[in-house]
Amino acid sequence: MCSSDLFTAALAAAARVSGALSRWVTYPGYAVGLLCLLSVPGAGDGLVDDAMLVWMIWFIVTGIAALRRARGARVQVQTAPAVA
Repeated sequence: MCSSDLFTAALAAAARVSGALSRWVTYPGYAVGLLCLLSVPGAGDGLVDDAMLVWMIWFIVTGIAALRRARGARVQVQTAPAVA
């Protein structure tokens, strides 16, 4: 069984709802999670291996996208008005 199917779907959903990652990363995450889930019946034909390869590629792309987004993030610091 592809152990990453529910993890992938949950990660994609959390990233989409929170806005942590772009849509181009999260929507393929749903497809990859579904692919992992649907590859279980074809385990004897090697479909799980193919699904795990697609999952690994998606996971690496997600990591790169998260790092690039974190690097480009801007933090606004609010200062309290001076008290006289």
